[in-house]
This record gives sequence, C-alpha cells and structure tokens, in this order.
Amino acid sequence: TAPGFREFVTPILGWPVFALVPCRDFAYIVPERDKAILSRLGQVVLNEFQNSGYPLSVEVFSVSDDGVEAIGSYAPPEDAT
Repeated sequence: TAPGFREFVTPILGWPVFALVPCRDFAYIVPERDKAILSRLGQVVLNEFQNSGYPLSVEVFSVSDDGVEAIGSYAPPEDAT
C-alpha cells in the first residue's frame, strides 16, 4: 500500500486491482477485469504461504480508491491426520 502504488500499476494493469501477497517476497497483482483468473491461483498462493520463511496472507485483497479490503481467501487444506 505504498503511496505511489496506484500510479505504478494503473498504466500496466488498470485500476482497481486485486492483490495476493502470500509471503514477503511474492505477490500477484491482478486487474479487476481479469477476476476469473483468481480461481486458478489458489494452489500457488497456498504453496508460497506454507513454504515461505515469511508467510503473510492467503487472502485476496481488493485495492481501489476506497482502500484495501479482504474479499476472500484460499483456505489451507485441512490436516488429514
């Protein structure tokens, strides 16, 4: 949520966007118009979250002029033991 984030992503992806940040060194920024792709990113997000030394979140964030809002998450698999 850096002050220049919107100015950085808008020329490339448009505005608003979705952000997925499963760990400190990995992020997906997805244009709102491509929302359908979010359903295909879950396994990668969970893998990065579970295997990173610096996990952050499995949530999907909407980033817009209204701010940042968690709109869903990728549920980690339940322990099978």
